[in-house]
Parts: sequence; structure tokens; C-alpha cells
Amino acid sequence: MVMALAVFAPLFMSIFGRDFRVGASGLVILACGALFATVTGPSGATLLMAGNALVNLMSTLLAVSVNLGLDFWLIPKFGLDGAAWAWAFSMLAMNAFQAGALVRLFQMHPLGREFAYLTASCVFCFGLYGGLIRLVVGDGVAAFVIYAVGAVCIYAIILVRGRRFLRFDALAELRRYVYRRSSASGMNDLEAATIMVFDAEPVNHRGQSD
Repeated sequence: MVMALAVFAPLFMSIFGRDFRVGASGLVILACGALFATVTGPSGATLLMAGNALVNLMSTLLAVSVNLGLDFWLIPKFGLDGAAWAWAFSMLAMNAFQAGALVRLFQMHPLGREFAYLTASCVFCFGLYGGLIRLVVGDGVAAFVIYAVGAVCIYAIILVRGRRFLRFDALAELRRYVYRRSSASGMNDLEAATIMVFDAEPVNHRGQSD
């Protein structure tokens, strides 16, 4: 969805009126900032689940400081685009701080071969393909429908073909492991999953303790 906002920004802005299309560049900048937040994953929620609310608060204060500082600097020079850049950089700072905290505290990070595979697939399906559709067909509603249907279908095919590489079967095994543990201990699934990730022994590919 974030890439769709970036590729078809003029179309989405025109929902509010034709005059709003001038804000398409700001929407592209905001979408890029949101894309980085998506790439780093739910780092803030993970920190809170692990009992590190103070670290999460520090990242929020950092984002507010960066946002306000850049607002005073960029808005007088660039107007709407300056405000968008300030927000994007504040999101980058906050999520980079949270991701770094997860690496430092729990040795957890989103990077890996699967991450690279999914990132490349998303960029191709929702970014490059969308840019090609907009270049050839235009940025109207019909072009967006062609883009949305085609991108989703292509991405689904890529996921199905790469399901073994992405280890989708491990998700099912993990779900069964969490269910067994929660049933045996009387905890709900979220509590069992949290303990498994942050406090329990490692779990192998078949969902059994090493």
C-alpha cells in the first residue's frame, strides 16, 4: 500500500480535489518514510512486549526532537515538502533507534536472505511494475486498477513459488508450538509467544526445543 501511494500519488491526492495534486511530491516523501518504518518491522511493539518501555519512549522523544528541529529548518525553505521530509527523517531516526536497540538487547534484526527476497519482490511488483504501468497507461483510475490487480497476482505467484525458501511451513509449526505451550501453562497465545521469543530456550525448525 505504501508503494502504491508513492507510485500513484497524484491520483490519491486528486481524491480531495484537483488542486490537491500539487501535494503529490509530499505524499511520495511521506510514503518513503513509512516504507522504512515498514522495513524495520514492529520494533516499537516488540520493545514494549519485552518490557523496555523506557527505550521505546527514548526513541519517541528522539523522533519528536528530529521532527521539530527539521520543521523549523525545512518548512520556511521548502514548505509542504519540507514538512514531509522532516516527518520522514524523524521516522527514520525512531525506527533505526528501535531496531538498533533490539539488536543490542536481544540480538534480533529483520535482515536475512528471506528479507532480501521479500524486499526485492515488493520493489519489483509494487514499485517498478507500478512505474511501468504509470508510464505506459497513465495515472488514472484504470491504470491503478491494472496496477493493483497485476501487482498482487505477480506477488502472490512469487510467494507461492518461494514458499519453501521463505519457510512458510515453519509458521504453522510455530503456531502449534505456541498453542501447546499456552495450553499446558494456562497462558494465552500472546504470553506464550512472548516468553518463547524473549525468555525461553531456542526452538528448532520443527517447533521442538533444542
